[in-house]
Amino acid sequence: MLRKKITKILLFISTFFMIGVSFAPSVSANLHGWRYHLKTMDYNYNSNVKSTFRTAYGQAITSWRVANDIRYVQKSNSVNSLGQENLGATNLYGEATTYRRSSTNRVYRFTIRLNNQNANINKTNVARSTATHEFGHTLGIDHNGSESIMNTSRIRAEIYAPQKVDRDRINTLYAGVSH
Repeated sequence: MLRKKITKILLFISTFFMIGVSFAPSVSANLHGWRYHLKTMDYNYNSNVKSTFRTAYGQAITSWRVANDIRYVQKSNSVNSLGQENLGATNLYGEATTYRRSSTNRVYRFTIRLNNQNANINKTNVARSTATHEFGHTLGIDHNGSESIMNTSRIRAEIYAPQKVDRDRINTLYAGVSH
């Protein structure tokens, strides 16, 4: 009798472990499938970007450089733009548009806009969190539900830099890519 109970318990534990392992998220999950050709991209600010958003963009750029050695260089003739706009919905924080070649899935242009109509965007670290999140999209990371800059439900005042899962995903996507 005791032997049957132990066998059932072990079977239950091993089944639970196998199910848990099979549903564990992989590092390659939540990737868009595109990336920059190199780990360096240029950008320029739209003329209307207010100073608080410029600061947030600068902090986001620093965050990605520190986290994964992704480099952004400001150039006045860049096709990649960082801006602000009324995005129409007050619940949106920002938006990234990424242009890529379908044959290679390599990004050749991106646009990031912070929503100046969102009532929370000017709270501490919210614009920074949003800018870092939108840069994550241009890098090739999709939304996810983990403790991540790419989680749309994150507490923006507290999570404003790439987290371990974000760094791991970028390291996977950009393995072997140089500057």
